[in-house]
Amino acid sequence: MGRSSRKKLQQLGRYRILGELGSGGMSTVYRAVAQGADEHVALKVTPVDNSIDVEISDYQREVMMGRKLNHPNIISPLDHGCVDGHIFLAMPIVDGATLSNSTRLRDHSRKPSSSRSSAYNDAWIVPLLDGQWDRIIDIGVQLSGALVACHSAGIIHRDIKPGNLIMDRSGQVYLMDFGLAWMRRGPVGLELETRDGTARYLPPEVFDGRRDERSDVYSLGLTIHELTTGRKVWGDVDHETIRECRPEYEMPLIRSMRSDVPQELADCIDKACADDPAERHQSAQAMLEHFTLLQERQNSGLRKLMDATGAYESCRLSQLGAPTAPYALDGSWFGS
Repeated sequence: MGRSSRKKLQQLGRYRILGELGSGGMSTVYRAVAQGADEHVALKVTPVDNSIDVEISDYQREVMMGRKLNHPNIISPLDHGCVDGHIFLAMPIVDGATLSNSTRLRDHSRKPSSSRSSAYNDAWIVPLLDGQWDRIIDIGVQLSGALVACHSAGIIHRDIKPGNLIMDRSGQVYLMDFGLAWMRRGPVGLELETRDGTARYLPPEVFDGRRDERSDVYSLGLTIHELTTGRKVWGDVDHETIRECRPEYEMPLIRSMRSDVPQELADCIDKACADDPAERHQSAQAMLEHFTLLQERQNSGLRKLMDATGAYESCRLSQLGAPTAPYALDGSWFGS
């Protein structure tokens, strides 16, 4: 089905199409409203075509996973169906920007050449992230918390990347798109063990056929790495090259790409996206605790607090694998 015919879609079952929000790959996302409802939804629509490898069961699985998840930083599907040769998935609308555009607009080698590019609609997000270490830590807390909720429900996302994250203007960040997710304790027939996510954001062990919750930790760590530096790791190397040659690529330490990243924050991110699973945070909960500790220290003004609780903080940092030296997030020594 051609793209011109997709634009003419005005009604899909009980949903009235109000306009197009975006498109990518085999699907188009529309703003829509259900009959008898006032609230708008995002309707992800895929034409049924023998050349498109999408099944209604894929969308059914997403909805079932969504029902297992109730977290403020997760966008869960609301409805699905197949009408008039189209498979659809209805989701809440978030008025925000995808985090992939935040790095695209900050990296001079990747900026759109045309000022008419839709990416510039999200330009407001750039000053909220560039060099804003408090914001990066807060994003780490929000998303690792979302990951804890996923893993607690027996769900491994398997496709965490900037393009599957949205931030609204208040700074709230949302994880979405569970199309490739795997249900560890899911019903028979709802587990997809053969599909991988985007090669750039996958850890080395996935290419050897191994995966567990720490693989999601890596993908989230690498995503935060990219948001922090404003640059993609390994530059413009394409996904297929990474897929074929991943063992030859080592994860660079974040301060080798952006030297002004505070050491404590860098240590947390570097730990999350370590190539060796044994060197990462061993769970999303451990990652959440590490980012939360950074946030607590930043918020409390640790210069005064360290004298009273230095031993306690050092113990907690040691357990999390973080350095025990009292760094401030501006890179200075608290004791100086």
